[in-house]
Amino acid sequence: MNKGLSAASGEYVLFLNADDFLMTRDSLSLALTGCVLGATDNPDLIVGDAVMGEPGRVGLWRHRRVPCLLGRIWGLGIYPVHQAQFSKRYLLEAVEGFDPALRLAADITQYYDMERRFHPSIRLVGADIAFMQVGGAANAGPKAVCRGTLEIYRHLSAKVGGARASVMVLIKTLQSVSEIRFGRCPREMWFSG
Repeated sequence: MNKGLSAASGEYVLFLNADDFLMTRDSLSLALTGCVLGATDNPDLIVGDAVMGEPGRVGLWRHRRVPCLLGRIWGLGIYPVHQAQFSKRYLLEAVEGFDPALRLAADITQYYDMERRFHPSIRLVGADIAFMQVGGAANAGPKAVCRGTLEIYRHLSAKVGGARASVMVLIKTLQSVSEIRFGRCPREMWFSG
């Protein structure tokens, strides 16, 4: 992802992993509505919601909605999903991209670093932007989730102290748990062509 960032030349950058994709043909235009190339009033981050699961399958899936307090309260531990987060390239470069020492939590810690250092302006899209297939390394089971959470805690505790890091990790965990749904992961959310 850092190599991709170094090759990027646009105002905004969106990271989609190999098994992620945009929800609809108009996801980009929906997210970037109202932005004018190079305008000083373009938001620093544009964030939408994401769905994570297997389309049409019955079981657990996640509707990863952006918390409405994102961008209003700083340092709380809430976060956007990076697959639906359009970030101004200069902010990503200012925090030196993704920390290569972190195997499972580099996207979340990157957001926390941007939030702490810049208090970026954020526009919430209020719609599903990305679909994430099940099976990524950070969500590969309880052990991976625990390792990722420990990475986040260690990163935060070095920057904001252990007590605040504990609160932020707790809120991040509650946000993640609140995204879980049971039932059929809707097919109509899946754009296949």
